[in-house]
Amino acid sequence: MKKIIFFVLLIMIQISYSQDIVSEKEIYFSKEGLAYKKTNNLLFDGIIQWTKKKGKHITQESFFENGRIIRSITYFNIYDKQAIAEETIYNKETLLKEKSIKNNIEGNISWITFYDKNEKKSLYEIYENDKITYSCEYLDGKKNGKELCYDKKGNEVIVFFENGKQINK
Repeated sequence: MKKIIFFVLLIMIQISYSQDIVSEKEIYFSKEGLAYKKTNNLLFDGIIQWTKKKGKHITQESFFENGRIIRSITYFNIYDKQAIAEETIYNKETLLKEKSIKNNIEGNISWITFYDKNEKKSLYEIYENDKITYSCEYLDGKKNGKELCYDKKGNEVIVFFENGKQINK
C-alpha cells in the first residue's frame, strides 16, 4: 500500500511540475505580446514548439511564463542530430531581448550579443573553443568603448571608440 501511495504522489508531482508543450497553432498573442492558450484563453505557461517532418524535427522552441516569453531557441537539424543554432533570452518585464547567442553547426564558435534597455546592441563577443577572440562595446548602436581582437600572430589588439569613431588612447 505504501508503494502505491508513493507512486501516486510521484506521478502527481511530475504532472504539477511538467510544462505544457504545444504547437504554435494552439496559441494566440495579444497586442501586448502576451501568449494565451486557445483552449482556455488563459495566459500560457510552457513551451511552444515549431516542428517539421510530421513533428520529428523541432526547429524552434519558445519558453513562456505567465504569458511572457523568457527564452527562444532555434535548432539546426542535421539528419537525426539536433544542435542549438541560436538562443535568445528576454527580459521578463519588458519582453525585450537581453542576450542573443548564435552558434556554428560544430558548436565551437559562438557569437554573443547583449542588448540595452532599448534593445540596442551594448556588447558583442565572439568565442572560439570557449576562448574570447573578439569583444566590442556599443552605445546607442555605435561602437563606444573598448574593442578587443587578435592579429594573425595571436597578439592582443585593443582599439578604443567614441560614438562610432576610433580614438587614440
